[in-house]
Amino acid sequence: MDRNIRANMLEGMRRMLPKEVFKIIRRMARSAEEQQLKAYVVGGFVRDLLLGLKNLDVDIVVEGDAIEFAGSAAERLNAALVAHKKFGTATLIFRKPVGGVKFKIDIATARTETYQHPAALPSVRFGSIRDDLYRRDFTINAMAVSMDKKNFGELIDFFGGRRDLERKRIRVLHGKSFIDDPTRIFRAVRFEQRYGFKIDKETVSLITHALKREMFDKVSGERLWGEIELLLKESDPLKAIKRMRTLYGLRSIDPKIRFGSKSENICKNIKGLYGRFKVYFLKKRPLDLWLAYFMAIIDNLSLKETLEACSRFAVKRGDRLRLVSCKKNEKSVMRMLCDKSEVDPSVIYRLLEPLPYETLLYIMAKCGRGLVKVRVKDFLTKYNGMRLKMRGEDLKNIGISPGPEFTKILEKALYAKLDGKLKTKRDEISFAKRSAGVVK
Repeated sequence: MDRNIRANMLEGMRRMLPKEVFKIIRRMARSAEEQQLKAYVVGGFVRDLLLGLKNLDVDIVVEGDAIEFAGSAAERLNAALVAHKKFGTATLIFRKPVGGVKFKIDIATARTETYQHPAALPSVRFGSIRDDLYRRDFTINAMAVSMDKKNFGELIDFFGGRRDLERKRIRVLHGKSFIDDPTRIFRAVRFEQRYGFKIDKETVSLITHALKREMFDKVSGERLWGEIELLLKESDPLKAIKRMRTLYGLRSIDPKIRFGSKSENICKNIKGLYGRFKVYFLKKRPLDLWLAYFMAIIDNLSLKETLEACSRFAVKRGDRLRLVSCKKNEKSVMRMLCDKSEVDPSVIYRLLEPLPYETLLYIMAKCGRGLVKVRVKDFLTKYNGMRLKMRGEDLKNIGISPGPEFTKILEKALYAKLDGKLKTKRDEISFAKRSAGVVK
């Protein structure tokens, strides 16, 4: 290997990694040497190292017993060990943050994979580092860095991954790659758009062939949904969505999806609005931005078709509830928010409070009117944070017993306060007395 490349790899590791992480890798290298094992840092870490990008997702492959090696390294590093004997893998979990972040290292025995039939889960047997790298998705992810004492930092590149990085090319390792695992189509698009690369012509041809064979139909819904989520979590998911559309991937996922200019504009608006409104959304509860993008993708689907898509993808319960809520409420909510006549704050509150934040963002992006943005912003910044000064004990003190009426009075009082009719705690208690018919 060119000494300059090795020197550059070492320098890159020192520069890109926190000192603690670099020391951990060196100490693990000593553990491998003591056990006479060949160990390698592999995958995305190596790819990003060559690109000059920070990546603390460290994976190590061992030609030998990964669990035994991990146990020895855990003792040396005072790390927690989680072992998976069935798969020959282990994870070291460091009890204290490393480099200011939570840190773990995944360790696996080098393996080879065979697929009994297209899109099946692979059968695994242990093998060499070359076998392990050959089973990966693309050449740029099929490189390793040696942890051997004599040539620590040496780049292992059997399949031209470094050359493909230089040429900004996404290329599979063999012709059956997308038949074996169709979800690699999503990953090809993700990496292409993330790095500004290009899927090479032969790989595009193989993707087209797999889609014509309707390979996505052979993949479980859970795996598809997981890949959709990862795609939409990219920093600029619209580019990835449009690329999938070019490859006919969206229609292969669900033939009813019509991602046209309308959906594209909604996605553009989602990105811009989230940048402007993020601080308001995150004050109360987290917002899954990727799910708002998915709402835009399925904008043309009916409620029934959305439910069918959720079943097809085996969508997790929380995600499904938010998608269904959006389809059920978007028309009535948009109609109210777009109404130019005066609308009381309590009406807006009752309308928006039950809705997921993803739905609010999607509706703002779809409607696009300034009035809608103002009303949603008012809800987020004023109405949603408003609370009564009066408490349950105050109601008990004026003779109102806990029960359904108790809850109704508190609710009515809050609506009155939202509309500016109640200013003080005394106002609230007086309102409660009148509502309950309590005479002093």
